[in-house]
Amino acid sequence: MKHLVFLTSIFLLVFQSKSFSQNVLSKGTLTLEITEVTSDNPDMQMHLNMMKGSKTVLTFDEDLQLNETTMMGGMMKIVVKTNLKTKMMDMLFSMMGNNSWIQSPLDDVKSQKEKDIAKETKVTYDKSKTKKILGYDCYQMTITNPEMEGMEITGYVTDQVKAKGTLIQGFEDLSLTGYPLEFNVNNAGMKMTFSATAISPDVDASKFELNTTGYTKMTMKEFQESMGRMGRG
Repeated sequence: MKHLVFLTSIFLLVFQSKSFSQNVLSKGTLTLEITEVTSDNPDMQMHLNMMKGSKTVLTFDEDLQLNETTMMGGMMKIVVKTNLKTKMMDMLFSMMGNNSWIQSPLDDVKSQKEKDIAKETKVTYDKSKTKKILGYDCYQMTITNPEMEGMEITGYVTDQVKAKGTLIQGFEDLSLTGYPLEFNVNNAGMKMTFSATAISPDVDASKFELNTTGYTKMTMKEFQESMGRMGRG
């Protein structure tokens, strides 16, 4: 269970198939999937295998973003709605019959330590290394942080998708020159590859209306404490 909570924290508040390479998207739908998982640790590899195939569907317009993440064959589902105008976040978390609804100002979502770490993050780009993903021209990026020893994120970003932030856990508010359509998280012998598998300019506005029936409303602190208890179980 400790491994499960750890992997959830990596993926938490962590993209059909046409090419729209001629368009710059300020709204649309993007699907991201974990396509590869490897670890030097056999126990960790077993848990990582459960994460392979997990998907996040990002629906976004100028003011609203909705991340719908499904993991472990539907055993776990996380929905995060972000209102960039009101600066509020709603998260619906479902796992093993436990349904939680967390509502919080965006400024309160991250701890001061996380905010301090984000300030030290370094992003470099190499536009000589390119890759075409779903018809979009992308170039290489690398993310490092001195506070995260042994961890490195590499991937490819495009200038043609204008969604705010990223789907990279821990770096959602990181200002990048482009939007990542593929990235690898390398950390202490563990590697997870996230790949965009579909992208569309269509937006289903009804998805922004969350159905909270059956969910227990709690604060972010209460939710974090409940996750901590699960990790000790």
